[in-house]
Amino acid sequence: MLYVNGYRLINLRQPLIGIGTPRMHKGAFRHSVDMAKTNRFAHYNFDKRSKKYHFRGENIIKGEQGAWSCFASWRQSKGHRENILDRSFFFTGVGFVRLKIITTTTVDGKKQTTKAKGTLYGTHVFK
Repeated sequence: MLYVNGYRLINLRQPLIGIGTPRMHKGAFRHSVDMAKTNRFAHYNFDKRSKKYHFRGENIIKGEQGAWSCFASWRQSKGHRENILDRSFFFTGVGFVRLKIITTTTVDGKKQTTKAKGTLYGTHVFK
């Protein structure tokens, strides 16, 4: 949120409030978990989720390395940038998840476990 609010301030927008928005954070996190578990990267069920968790805008991301790269990608996209800079938004919620992929194989009767770094999924919601 630090990157988003810094960007909003240099673009003469009020900072977003994330404290006191637990429903929005919960909705963002649950959507990120769902995308990761189903490997479905989309805004599906947006209307249903936005009503349940009380938000009006949403940015999603997949495959970035961390907060800065997520923000940089959103900033380069016109639609995502418009959400970040929307003057009618005052509150925000974020949720990121990285599910690790663990595979187990058997070689000559011995089990070997391979751990792979999972893909990062993120959701940023606005109201």
